[in-house]
Amino acid sequence: MKKNMLWISVAFLLLGAFADDSYALDITVDTVWPAGTYVMSNHLIIKSGATLTIQNGAIVKFTADGLLWVQDGALDASGVTFTSFTWNDIGNEWQGIYLASPAAGNRLENCVIEHAKGRSAGGDRYAMVIASASSAGPGEPRITECTIGNGSANCGISVSAQSAQILNNTISGFSNCGVYVSSPAIDAMVTGNQFQNNAAGVHIQYNTNTSPTVTANTYSGSTETDLRISYNTIAITVQTNWNEASGTIYRLVDGFGIGEGGRLSISEGIIVALEADGLIWVQTGVLEATGVTFTWADGINEWQGIQLASPAAGNRLENCVIEHAKGRSTYGYAMVIASASSAGPGEPRITGCTIGNGTALRGIHVTAPSPQIIHNTLSGFSDYGIYFSASSSPFITGNTITGNKRGIGAFSSKSGVSRVNRIEGNTEYGFFTGESYIYSDADARYNWWGSSTGPTFAGNPGGAGDSITTKVDYFPFYGSITDSEPDDMWDDWEVQQFTNLTTASATSDYDLDGLLDKDEFLYGTDPKNRDSDSDGVEDGLEVQVGMNPSLAGDYNIDSDGDTYSNLREIISGTDPYSAASVPPVLADGDPLPFGDGDVDGKEIAAFIAEYGRTNCSPCKYDLDTDGDVDLADLFLFSEDFGRTAP
Repeated sequence: MKKNMLWISVAFLLLGAFADDSYALDITVDTVWPAGTYVMSNHLIIKSGATLTIQNGAIVKFTADGLLWVQDGALDASGVTFTSFTWNDIGNEWQGIYLASPAAGNRLENCVIEHAKGRSAGGDRYAMVIASASSAGPGEPRITECTIGNGSANCGISVSAQSAQILNNTISGFSNCGVYVSSPAIDAMVTGNQFQNNAAGVHIQYNTNTSPTVTANTYSGSTETDLRISYNTIAITVQTNWNEASGTIYRLVDGFGIGEGGRLSISEGIIVALEADGLIWVQTGVLEATGVTFTWADGINEWQGIQLASPAAGNRLENCVIEHAKGRSTYGYAMVIASASSAGPGEPRITGCTIGNGTALRGIHVTAPSPQIIHNTLSGFSDYGIYFSASSSPFITGNTITGNKRGIGAFSSKSGVSRVNRIEGNTEYGFFTGESYIYSDADARYNWWGSSTGPTFAGNPGGAGDSITTKVDYFPFYGSITDSEPDDMWDDWEVQQFTNLTTASATSDYDLDGLLDKDEFLYGTDPKNRDSDSDGVEDGLEVQVGMNPSLAGDYNIDSDGDTYSNLREIISGTDPYSAASVPPVLADGDPLPFGDGDVDGKEIAAFIAEYGRTNCSPCKYDLDTDGDVDLADLFLFSEDFGRTAP
């Protein structure tokens, strides 16, 4: 019987070598189709245990509604030049290719797939190629170097296989999207493809643990957006990177949520466009965005804004544009909300951003204990540029706050620090305090108030700048924002610090603490003191690791969640934003030179003996190598205590 079956399959292969043979069949044994034309008058189904190998130069044609269904077996179409899948009767489209099998070896390489109307892939999507086997092995199926398009299907490839690879294809002309990626495609890879003239190049449907790699693709002629993002209100809990080329548009259909363990990193130059009422809500995870534009999707309907509600370390918006948002109602209709009551020192960090150009009433609303708000521009808000409350003590410095109703509003039992800001042209107040909430005067020294005479205030006769209320410590103020060199430092500040305009320059570091003098100006620190807050960490290192050089003891910022502080990682030369980059144990000091492999009680006595020593030569426990054993070293020692060296 086995001999007869083998003979039949060989005869079948011989027939397959001739053009224009017509088959409507199931493939149940391994089969090879060499170059030639094969016409399917119905479905072609590849069943369990069978592999259909289609060789270079083969043309497979389907009559109307025909489907190539890889049910349980494998399809190997890897032509060196091309293998073509197309219609047989011009005008009557087939359905497409359905890769439903979990078997290994499913691949389409160097193929042309065209003139198909698509098979339903959920919702309103009809895809030419569907890769749906949730249990397919790593890298399966593999679709590479193919040309897909030229039909009425509204989607090119629909991917839900866990780790499918969609590489270096040309996908064009689809009215929904070129590639649709949905759960459980956790580790799918969509890389190096050319998306041309689609409504959306890629649509990613996020779920809790969906984290496809979508990068190094090119997009041209997208009629709606380059990437369309939806997440069905389920916050991600894994690392996700939006890192296509600068200028690529990610359109958020439903907003986006980041939950515990989740981290969204958005690369410089990306445009994140949100549809009406969309909200980016960092619930318990981390958002890292540098040089990103957050804006509306359709140019008509505003989104809500960004809420940084997470206590996790590492949340930062740097050099971003945030615009055309109406704000979130529960936080005074603010574009950006820093609301985590348990966030660590210096968290979150909002720096160098331009925030405005929308109907939101407030720019930034703060309830987090001590966020850093540095060098931003906030304008055009009908309530407050920056508002802080609920025992918040933010670090607000170097900002331009202009053209709002009120520049800064303080309704906190703590004063915060608001220094070296340009506060002018705010119609009602430059600084407003809710006096019943303020126990001590808000620190608003060294600001420019729009006039050389300082703020308008009863206690400042002749002041013509923006008005302030009581309980604002505004003196000394800067009488000019002239920068005559220019060197990014106001002349008033230079004269106050150095008595002249020549000691400091755009590249000088007078106290050699690693923080340029122009940045000392920006941060409101002392350019003649290496450690302005006297916490044992020099100003330059504090800024480098995301600490606040004006806030003593804020050591515990851990941006990547690996239980090692940013301070420790910078000292050790590891990456503070990668949990995979872990520093070595430093404090294992017995016996010299290599230690005994752990940090335990024996080290405590040795550390105590050295604590307080200066000019170490050497000190085993000068862990930050600054020449003395102080509070910073104690913190680093505590990070190592109980650890075993790898």
